Amino acid sequence: MKASLFYLAAALVVFLTGGHLYAQGGLVPAGTPGPQMKSLQQIWDLLETQQAQISTLEAEAAQHQASLVSLGTALGLQTRDLFELQTVDATANVGLYNSLAYGPDGRPAIAYYDSDNDDLKFARFNGSSWTIQVIDSAGDVGKYASLRFGADGQPAIAYWDDTSDDLKFARFNGTSWNLETVDAAGIVGTYASLAFAPNGDPSIAYVDSSNASAIKFARFNGVSWAIGNVGTTGTRLSLAFGPGGLPAISYVNLGFVRIARFDGAIWTFQPVENNPSGTTSLAFGVDGQPAIAYGRADGGGPGSYDMKVARYNGTTWSPQIVDLSSSENPALKFDPNGLPAISYSDITSSDLKSARYNGTTWRVDPVDTEVAPGILSSLAFAPDGRPAISYYSGVSLRFARATGAGFNP
Repeated sequence: MKASLFYLAAALVVFLTGGHLYAQGGLVPAGTPGPQMKSLQQIWDLLETQQAQISTLEAEAAQHQASLVSLGTALGLQTRDLFELQTVDATANVGLYNSLAYGPDGRPAIAYYDSDNDDLKFARFNGSSWTIQVIDSAGDVGKYASLRFGADGQPAIAYWDDTSDDLKFARFNGTSWNLETVDAAGIVGTYASLAFAPNGDPSIAYVDSSNASAIKFARFNGVSWAIGNVGTTGTRLSLAFGPGGLPAISYVNLGFVRIARFDGAIWTFQPVENNPSGTTSLAFGVDGQPAIAYGRADGGGPGSYDMKVARYNGTTWSPQIVDLSSSENPALKFDPNGLPAISYSDITSSDLKSARYNGTTWRVDPVDTEVAPGILSSLAFAPDGRPAISYYSGVSLRFARATGAGFNP
């Protein structure tokens, strides 16, 4: 600090002496200083006094900021996520059935459906822009796209081939995409949901529409796909792996949100809550227990739905209202602190929203207020812990990334 003060003092001497810097001996001049002239010692003392005053003001400002935050908390004011919005692909009517994931390089990637060309597409951020590839264009392909990165660091996508009514799987090998048909027995592959088991094997939950919407589960064993029936029917699936590497599937059946869990030998089933609306989204918390996000009809008339998240405590399910606005189609993830977060569509205002749990309450933030109702979104957390969302705007594929915190009155 003294070195910087010395240079500042020297500059002041130049100014005070009319632009001339004279050689100095001791800090106290031989004669009495003139009325407009300060000794170096006086300048030094003045600067140190001002530095102390600045430090005091900075400490007071920090105290005032802390008091403001405390007051905001007491009044129900909360910091919120501020999102930067980007258009990823606007070449056609694109972005339906989008699925977002981060690769091991820390950069986002999105699988999605091109509605105009009936293609499966893949967009990946290279650090400055989005590169876009057509992965499959053979017929009408790409609906219900579900993207994940495997243990090898390469992306994989499960999706439905609407032309042949098959479940398909695309995987990148570092050079090219390999496409294969997983199941072609009947009309199979809608509501495809992909997840990797802890041992690195890809698994897919999906619906057999030609068999009363039976839920099926396919798992790759390193050589081929082993396919089986879960033992129930349903739609709007979401697959995740829980403790011990055992799969679970959330779904909608007979007016209930339900969950199917594999115990290593058989699938067991539980109802969670009635009157669901839109899709379901399943994730496991750090406590090893599942949570499911979904919209629920609240009895307020047509199109009136609450956004809810239900968490399991090992014995019972505890549904919690996140947003009383008519909302549906959530995407659920747990943040790096182990707290749940969702993206979803407010179908009344046609807005994309984000909600995060702080351990006590849910904080709801607007993300994009210029999107289409019934929007489908996908949520993921970047390596820096900030949420990101891919979504369909009604005509294009967009990407929203939280940039920091603001103050939300």
